[in-house]
Amino acid sequence: MRPASCGITPEGWPTIGITALTALVFACLGWPVPAVLALALCWFAFHFFRDPERVVPTAPGLAVSPADGRVIRIERKPDPLTGDERTCISIFMNVFSVHVNRSPVTGVVEQIRYWPGKFVNAAYDKAATDNERCGYLLRGEDGAAWTMVQIAGLIARRIVCRVSEGDALERGQRYGMIRFGSRVDLYLPEGYVPSVNIGEQVFAGQSTLATRNLFRVKWSMVVDTQPQEKKLPVHKSIYLLPNLITSLSMFMGFLSMVWAVQSRFEEAGLAIVLSALLDGMDGKVARLTHTASEFGVQYDSLADLIAFGLAPAFLLWQWQLESLGRFGVVVAFLFAACGALRLARFNISTAVTGKRFFIGLPIPAAGCTVVAFLYFAGILPEFFLPALPYVSIVIALGLGVLMVSRVRYFSFKEYDFLRAHPVRYLLAVMVIFGLVYAQPRLFGFLLCAVYICGGLYYSFVILPRRNRQLLRALNLQDEEKAA
Repeated sequence: MRPASCGITPEGWPTIGITALTALVFACLGWPVPAVLALALCWFAFHFFRDPERVVPTAPGLAVSPADGRVIRIERKPDPLTGDERTCISIFMNVFSVHVNRSPVTGVVEQIRYWPGKFVNAAYDKAATDNERCGYLLRGEDGAAWTMVQIAGLIARRIVCRVSEGDALERGQRYGMIRFGSRVDLYLPEGYVPSVNIGEQVFAGQSTLATRNLFRVKWSMVVDTQPQEKKLPVHKSIYLLPNLITSLSMFMGFLSMVWAVQSRFEEAGLAIVLSALLDGMDGKVARLTHTASEFGVQYDSLADLIAFGLAPAFLLWQWQLESLGRFGVVVAFLFAACGALRLARFNISTAVTGKRFFIGLPIPAAGCTVVAFLYFAGILPEFFLPALPYVSIVIALGLGVLMVSRVRYFSFKEYDFLRAHPVRYLLAVMVIFGLVYAQPRLFGFLLCAVYICGGLYYSFVILPRRNRQLLRALNLQDEEKAA
């Protein structure tokens, strides 16, 4: 059995060395941005492959956690190695957890079994049967059989096994790891009960996960384990990472207003675009790390109102609408008010509407359209400049109406960018990026216009046509039954 190094796992040194060497090469070539990115990847590799020492409990009759992470499921189901129905505790490790796995008890490894498979989200229930995984049957000192199953996840693509059959393990001793986010299931033998609850954070080799059936700890079974259907938890504390990204997005919106006052309009528009990128990241990070919460949902809505409601309205007023006096103030306010109404309606309707389409223009798209129009105005001929305030009125009111309308816009939430797609999709994306890079002012505005017009076309042309076809098919069925 290979021992693990202290501080950093042996599997991490190649990644750390490659990223550090890449950063050094870029720095020597005088390319600061790639060098900083490579250095950031090197820091992430150090953080991910860390292997801290743990204080292992020595009290008898208990089992420690085999993994760092959050308890997402406690239920009875068949053991994949013995076939017996046992209590299973599932621990989800996100990309920021320590990924070294440790033995829950002292014992001997009797059996190791590997199953090839898929790489779906490890939090899903089907991951226990469909994903790549490795199971270990550990015979404890008291003769009890413990089963640990390492399950690869959506990003995790390699399970590392450091032990062989017949090896003896001490409680808290390292036996393997999984790279880049995954899950570990621990099947308890009869006579042991969980000492944790769903949602608790545990630490490998240190947190007590189960005890002998002397003092029962209350615990609940999970009936529906699909993450997208679970009610978001309400915590007295907050998750730092996704809410920090949301705060940075809100700061970009505030910075945009500061720059608009200083007549730095293009910098203000760039701040809104950066805010939109951060707004897309916070939700993805929360879902990937399983740190979504009701607090985060409401906080994200408030940040969106500032970044994509108030900031674009203030920018538009400072840039063009100020010359129209009080009427310009009313137009800018209506844009921001429609954005607030759009967010309020979205927050109360997400539970009853599908995820494929947005009902009404999303407020980030409306804010980015204002920015795209600002940049597009920079390439217009001079004779068109006197008409910009009036065009701004049309754009502000039009975007406001679309935000509170029932027009459907594609959300891209169901489009899985991590699974395989035809090569033509990649070529289409590369062509779009190339056009935007070549003429960002022109094609950036055209992309926003195409997205807005696409929603109108789908809602007023495609949907009515489908409804007529469906009605015609139903009428034909009724006629056939009557005949």
